[in-house]
Amino acid sequence: MLLEEFFSYQGDDDETIAEHFYVATLTSWLINNELEIYDEILSHFEEREEYVICHGIKKAIDKIESTIDTRFSEAASVSENESERVYEIEEYKRISRDIFKDILLEIYDRQIEYIKKDN
Repeated sequence: MLLEEFFSYQGDDDETIAEHFYVATLTSWLINNELEIYDEILSHFEEREEYVICHGIKKAIDKIESTIDTRFSEAASVSENESERVYEIEEYKRISRDIFKDILLEIYDRQIEYIKKDN
């Protein structure tokens, strides 16, 4: 790498790569929402020392978990104890739909930001 390239590097490529994997992970989660899969994929890329990719995947996992926690904490449960909360089927469907919508809106918002940034 030339000295000029070293000092002019601003990490834009890393940011773009991480953003790509963030959106890709959110998108794939809409198809298969088993978070264990994404934890395994994260471990795979950590072993390969692909930390920029890991950053994007981890950011998506955090967003998904945060969205789930927020939506379920707002929901009305039928019964609750220390280990579980029980919801009526209609309430559970509403929560699931809202989580899906939140993640989909996040994907769309990120794509809009990327397009605006690119223009």
